[in-house]
Amino acid sequence: MFIWQNLIVHTGIALLSLISSVQPQAQAPQPWEPLGPLGQTISDFQADANDPNKIYAVGGSYFLTSSDFGVSWDYYQVGDGTEWLDSLLNDPTDPKVFYSTSPYETYKSINSGLSWYSIGSGFRQIAADPFTPGKLYAADGGLYLSTDFGETWALSPYPTPYTISTVTVDPTTPSVIYISGSTGIDKSIDGGESWTSIYGNLTNQRFTKLLVSPQDSNVIYAVPGDYGVYLTRSGGVEWTRVTEEWVLITTFAMDPNDSATIYYGESYNGVYQSEDWGQTWNKITQNLPAIYPKSIFPLGDPEKTVFIGLSSDGVFHKNGNETLWTPCGLSNSVIGAFAADPTNGERMYLARNKSGLYKTSDGGKHWSLINNGLPEFAVTGLAIDPHNPDLIYLGLDNEGLYRSTNQGASWSKVNIGPYSDRQISSLIIDPRSSERIFGIQGNQSVLRSLDGGSTWTMVGEIMYGKYSLKLDPFDPDTLYLTNRGLQKSVDNGDSWEIISNGIPTTNLYGVFPSPAQPGVLFVTTEYGELYKTVDGGQNWSALLLFNNRIHDLAFDPRIPSIIYASGRINEVAGMFYSTNGGSNWSFYGNPIDSTSELERLYINTRQNELIASKHYDSFGVYKTDLLPIIDSFLPIIFGWSK
Repeated sequence: MFIWQNLIVHTGIALLSLISSVQPQAQAPQPWEPLGPLGQTISDFQADANDPNKIYAVGGSYFLTSSDFGVSWDYYQVGDGTEWLDSLLNDPTDPKVFYSTSPYETYKSINSGLSWYSIGSGFRQIAADPFTPGKLYAADGGLYLSTDFGETWALSPYPTPYTISTVTVDPTTPSVIYISGSTGIDKSIDGGESWTSIYGNLTNQRFTKLLVSPQDSNVIYAVPGDYGVYLTRSGGVEWTRVTEEWVLITTFAMDPNDSATIYYGESYNGVYQSEDWGQTWNKITQNLPAIYPKSIFPLGDPEKTVFIGLSSDGVFHKNGNETLWTPCGLSNSVIGAFAADPTNGERMYLARNKSGLYKTSDGGKHWSLINNGLPEFAVTGLAIDPHNPDLIYLGLDNEGLYRSTNQGASWSKVNIGPYSDRQISSLIIDPRSSERIFGIQGNQSVLRSLDGGSTWTMVGEIMYGKYSLKLDPFDPDTLYLTNRGLQKSVDNGDSWEIISNGIPTTNLYGVFPSPAQPGVLFVTTEYGELYKTVDGGQNWSALLLFNNRIHDLAFDPRIPSIIYASGRINEVAGMFYSTNGGSNWSFYGNPIDSTSELERLYINTRQNELIASKHYDSFGVYKTDLLPIIDSFLPIIFGWSK
């Protein structure tokens, strides 16, 4: 049956070259959208006043909302996609209204964040009067006032000459507001008509944040633009510093129901908590890496639950009784692996560095963590059994091989013998038989099972530097392996021969056997150069060298002679495609910008989607449609049935 299927496909490919009407229709760059779960640096959080499981956040140019306490998120673009949102405010008098500031625009939503529109230039901060519907204050050098939910603004008269950078409304007393900036802190008890300095004993301080206690208006925390945090419990008569003098504060928060409990994040050092007005501090980021905390958000619940956003490692939460933090799906970590269910294109799996493995069953709209039984290590290999999609294998960095028989609901470690805790990568399962499974162990050995994972052996020469392992699509008994050179095995990996002698380099990285023509192989070098052979490795030709860099290749499952590539070609970064075997390439778009190189590349066959990942980008994973083609002849040529 396998031979006949290949015959049909290859006959179809030959016929396609004779039928001029079956050609790619569109060559314009394609639009891309983030696939999620969003990897994002979160600038600000909000909690829903009526639903304890509902959390809101802004990061990059997106508004995010979770209804299950951070397990899964929906996201909506704000502006044109180029903004960097700094703050988020849910109107205290109308829960459907949200505001968000950025350096260039201030945005508003009147439908719970589903859509947004601009209401003026970028304010530094915006605050709402909790007692007067529609009344807002904004700081942007001066003080601005709106009485119609931000639709119009007027500059408020203010006699003091210093630049205003923050405005805060007293949460318990009507018409009491505070402002601060380059050289002062002032208070108004009549909505901004008159002002009194509460700078007290402070000198030469520039403040960017003021927090007023909901329990006692005399308790105010003031955060300078550089070092330390100051506290007054006398309404500004006397101020004391509650942190070390040279602590570089990246974010600060106060528990809304316990003003003695405060938090600060220190650049590259972690998050600290004090429950005694800052007299003593405890570091509370025990299981997290060295980080740059971007935002802290205490819920104010009895369990002292707090969310933190890290600029390079995602979002986490824990309560005061817990010692470990739980990732919330908004990881900005390295993309370790991606796979789509071969029987259901809506079901996909995505592995992110320390935060684990995510699953979606609705095409990427909602993602959930499926880490039950997994340690907290980077995922380096992922394979779904094409005959039994409930069965998934997962390779981990320095933790070995794991297996799930229930679509990731639970995991168990696989005993692969000696060195079971080494990294497992490049996992593949024979499309003809689930009995044959291969992978690379520790970048040194080829891992093999010929009985469906019951027993495992290490085969081939032990040599450091194995990067990529692939099956030949025409003859799965043939394996290809990059290990400085390109090696080939026809006996399940017991013996190997070098077939890359014509390539003038010693370090090959990826190998990509063409599903369109036997004997056609593409390889990439460690520097991203691209080579091709049409005779099984006897002769090689260079396709892209020097200033070009290819990270990954994928073949269109509808017409395998169409090739997609990620990387950089002719000084342009993004996604590219070729319809003539890689001799020429056309730009297919970039979801980020023309300087950001996409790296890993996948195809969701059942959805006809091209999926790409950027390891260290703000979002990480994107999708777009495959190249549009006229499909009138395809069912006849390929023997497909609808």
